[in-house]
Amino acid sequence: MKVAEELASELSELLQADYDELLYYVNLLLKTPAIYSADAERDGLVIRNHSGNVVPIHPRMAISNLYRISLLKHPEVRNNRKRIDEIIAKLISLSSG
Repeated sequence: MKVAEELASELSELLQADYDELLYYVNLLLKTPAIYSADAERDGLVIRNHSGNVVPIHPRMAISNLYRISLLKHPEVRNNRKRIDEIIAKLISLSSG
């Protein structure tokens, strides 16, 4: 899905984070098949439900988790907060539609 690729790419650049991890999360959020990413689970983008299935957490929480991790490694990520918030809003809209 092109939208997923574009959002993951931009978030990856803004957060200086792993593209594949973000693509997995966005695809899962949009209910598109994706190859599992252990990094997404480690970084708090997804959790396992009671059945053991991986589910994405709400975009506000997921991207905030990754944002905090990114800030520790790259403090300049703070300069991108406004655009990151805009993408979070878009993810919320896309995932609830």
